[in-house]
Amino acid sequence: MSKKRIEWIDVAKAVGIVAVVFGHAMTRHGTMFHFLYWWHMPIFFIMGGFFLKPIVNNDWMGFFKKRILPLLISYLICGSFLILLS
Repeated sequence: MSKKRIEWIDVAKAVGIVAVVFGHAMTRHGTMFHFLYWWHMPIFFIMGGFFLKPIVNNDWMGFFKKRILPLLISYLICGSFLILLS
């Protein structure tokens, strides 16, 4: 039995990996560093939480609205506030 891969998750993981490499390789000053540092590790926590409990049905939009969107909105508001403070 073969399992289908979800392509956008693979892409999100790849973007996260590249961001971590750049985040650790860059100097700790400048706008680009702060932009990368703001989200490069949380993407792994989000992806880990995404796979914590298997989704039994294919209601991706319901899952996104119920679980991902509230966390994403909170994260963006708090992150924007922290960027404005720095």
